[in-house]
This record gives sequence, structure tokens and C-alpha cells, in this order.
Amino acid sequence: MPDVPIPDDLYSEAKRAAAASGRSVEMFVAEAVQVYMAQPTDNQDELVLTPEQLEAVRKAQAEIKAGQVYTIEQGREQLNAHKTAWRKERRA
Repeated sequence: MPDVPIPDDLYSEAKRAAAASGRSVEMFVAEAVQVYMAQPTDNQDELVLTPEQLEAVRKAQAEIKAGQVYTIEQGREQLNAHKTAWRKERRA
């Protein structure tokens, strides 16, 4: 089974819930993920994007619908800015 890190507070919560249900933490977390992933959704973005990223996407969609143009160059500039910030954060 893969080793998947989760925040300590969530692990503690899962540990309590697992103990209450008579299961191991690993089994409880695995079942919780399976249930979550099995839920039908038309928008897979919600599974992989942060709320901030989703908001940025929605804002861009609204601007496009309002007739504002979002060019490829603007997209590249924004992507490069995010890449730079991410790389700096990873090195810190």
C-alpha cells in the first residue's frame, strides 16, 4: 500500500474515528478515500484544485463571458509567475 502523508490533525481525527469503528487507521483512511472518490461529480477540478485556484478559474471564465479577452500570452505570463512562486516556495 502506498505511503500517503496527511496533516497531523487529520491523522488524529482519523485515528479516533477508526478506533471508534474498530478498524485500523489505514483501513479507515483507505475506505474514506474510496467513498470520496466514488462520489459522482461533473467537475473533477474540485478534486484536484485548491479553492483559490478554483476561484481564479471562475474569475477568468466570468471575464471571458463578459467579453474581456484572455490571451494566450496572458495565460503564459500567469503560468510562469505561478511556476516561479512555486519553485521559490519549494526551495524555502
